[in-house]
Amino acid sequence: MSRLRTLAAIPLVVTLCNATASAQTLGGWSSAFWRTGVQPDDATIRQLLVYQNQLLAVGSFAGLSRAETNGIARWDGTGWLPFGATGCSEGGAIYAAVEFEGDLVVAGRFSSMDSTPAASVARWTGSDWQPLGDGFNDDVYALHVHAGELFAGGKFTLSGSTPTARLAKWNGTSWEQYAEVSATVNVITTYGTNVAIGGTFTIVNGGAASRLAVELAPGIWTDFLGGVNSTVNALVEAEGRLVVGGSFSLAGGVPVVRAAGWDGLTWQPMDLDANGSALGLQVADGVLYATGSFHGGGKLYVVKWEDNAWRALDDLVAPNGWCWSAVSWQGKLHVGGQFRAVGSDIVRGFARFDGVTWEAPEPPHGFEGTVWALEPHEGHLAIGGDITAIHGEAFPGVALWDSGTFLPLGDGLNGRVRALASTPLGLVAGGDFTASGTRPIPRVALWDGTEWQALGAGLDHTVTCLAWYDGAVHAGGYFEVGPSEAHVARWNGTEWESLGVGPRGILTAMGSYEGMLVVGGDFVFAGPSLASHVAAWTGTSWEGMGHGLPEPATCFQALGPVLAAGATNGGGFRAWNGVDWLEDPPLPGVTTVYSLGTFGGEFVAGTYSGVFVLRDGAWAPWPEAVTRGGVRAFAEFDGALWTGGDFQFAGPHSSASFGRWRDPLPLTRVQDVANQDRSNPLPEGLGVTYVVGSELLLRTSSERADIYDVRGRRVGTVSLLPVDESTRSFLWDGRNTGGSAVSSGIYFLRGRDDLLRTKLVLRR
Repeated sequence: MSRLRTLAAIPLVVTLCNATASAQTLGGWSSAFWRTGVQPDDATIRQLLVYQNQLLAVGSFAGLSRAETNGIARWDGTGWLPFGATGCSEGGAIYAAVEFEGDLVVAGRFSSMDSTPAASVARWTGSDWQPLGDGFNDDVYALHVHAGELFAGGKFTLSGSTPTARLAKWNGTSWEQYAEVSATVNVITTYGTNVAIGGTFTIVNGGAASRLAVELAPGIWTDFLGGVNSTVNALVEAEGRLVVGGSFSLAGGVPVVRAAGWDGLTWQPMDLDANGSALGLQVADGVLYATGSFHGGGKLYVVKWEDNAWRALDDLVAPNGWCWSAVSWQGKLHVGGQFRAVGSDIVRGFARFDGVTWEAPEPPHGFEGTVWALEPHEGHLAIGGDITAIHGEAFPGVALWDSGTFLPLGDGLNGRVRALASTPLGLVAGGDFTASGTRPIPRVALWDGTEWQALGAGLDHTVTCLAWYDGAVHAGGYFEVGPSEAHVARWNGTEWESLGVGPRGILTAMGSYEGMLVVGGDFVFAGPSLASHVAAWTGTSWEGMGHGLPEPATCFQALGPVLAAGATNGGGFRAWNGVDWLEDPPLPGVTTVYSLGTFGGEFVAGTYSGVFVLRDGAWAPWPEAVTRGGVRAFAEFDGALWTGGDFQFAGPHSSASFGRWRDPLPLTRVQDVANQDRSNPLPEGLGVTYVVGSELLLRTSSERADIYDVRGRRVGTVSLLPVDESTRSFLWDGRNTGGSAVSSGIYFLRGRDDLLRTKLVLRR
């Protein structure tokens, strides 16, 4: 029976209402700007495994591409999807996973799975996560099934109140100590009919066991002629030997390099490279692979054992990175870790080897680089920074957002774009760049609609800020202009000229306010006037502004009669009252404000701690946090707040360097017709009913769509049936991501490109 017929048989009725335009999308941060691979940048895939014909990844990540689950995700062959609902507790990690009695068991460092309390170990039953006994009091690094029994190893010493001393066995109802181990167990495997462990320990059950131990008989352990002299990270039985990998240089007194094999009588070198460490050993399709960081000080991350030597599988690019795990799935070797690329393809922690070459398993998506400037310009949004690519296409320095599409601006600019200004002359960019393609354009450029043009001879050093003031482009920065060596300059249509004897120091911020050009930076004088980090050009002379700012200004923003400034190193937020700068109101816990903007008639501030809004006389955190980096630019454009920076998440979504927020819209008359005791109200008399399994059509470029309730909470992800290039058909079985049936009420179908939505009224 087809999936369509199967779903159509479910006695569930849904009302389909009209799709609405992008101005009426659900509120919150957009999910359209996710970035390929593990998130954030320092995240790692710790293990790949095949579970019930699915390829799973576990690790220390907060998301994998579009999969917004902590520590665990599943690969469907083309993209990452959530496994369960939310994954492990925030800030936690999953270090190991294994199939046991048909269920998936995971372990690591966490306090819950999908909000179900679980102390560092949990079991997936097929529909939800359950704790496994009392769990453990510290990290679990290894899980292994030996002779039908489940073992765990790590740093832990207790399960509840039961001593477990770093190696434990599950007895069906609780964890019990299997052996008393003196230090961390990193890995557990089977060697012949025996349990073998490796780690940093030196004693097992009171006997010497140097980082390696094999149980020969119940309670009797050996390290095979003295074990090894440093950490063991990996163990596997291959080719009749126990193969050991780690960071050691001696095995049973025999000189080796990071890997060795025990053949039952002697140790044999299986040398890798002294500059790295073996993190994993796996046998896939009969071939032994080693993963880690080795061969030339971090140049290779996966090698295979062939003809009694390790052979390279080409380069994975990962400065200071490594590979943890390898597994064969659907005839190809898949690897996971913390690496960046294969060749020129961005992969971020997940790659595939077809037997000849490395492949990027999914197309690149998202921003590469930091966004430093955002500027609405002629109905578009201009984006500048040290970006190099967007969705895998080259965008050197600058791009234009045009109704859902990123457009290049000529040949771009060959260095960081720090500032953008929309002017009557066109779009002006300033920064560190020196050229557009092969055309010299020193640090300041004008986009004429076709290509970038130099403004005269340009400027001799970095431009940090731009403003349109008194009918001309003004620039500030590190450069020097004129006999006074001024750091602020005016473009007079022919050349750059100084504005008198300006501030005697580097400029970092600029804006126009009530007929004045206001500048900020690292200076204490502007001309003859005392001007601590801020000064105003009146059109004829420089003046100080009150007592100035305590630290260099990073940005200015006017809103009505109010001029606000952000500053570094404890300067925080200041507002100009016409006489002096006041810390009113203060921005608690924030030392540096990178950017200021406005949205809906309110000030917004960008910091390393996310976005804050000045509302009702006090600063408050934004409803959904922007995390893992700073917010360095704002723009209010097309009814939305746009953000740029080096952050990696916007709300729950991967949204590296670029984000968009839309305020939630009220649902007209829902409150009038809803039962107030329901969390997801069901109105009457809306739309046309149909049976689930009928096609849900949505005009979108996305290959996935999500189901949301009226509070904006994502309850499910739906599958795709292609219709044409712009319209997609999706199927929903009325269940959430955990597999449970959802209640009656209002839901929304929204494509991942965030452009359109469809309202559903579900009745049971």
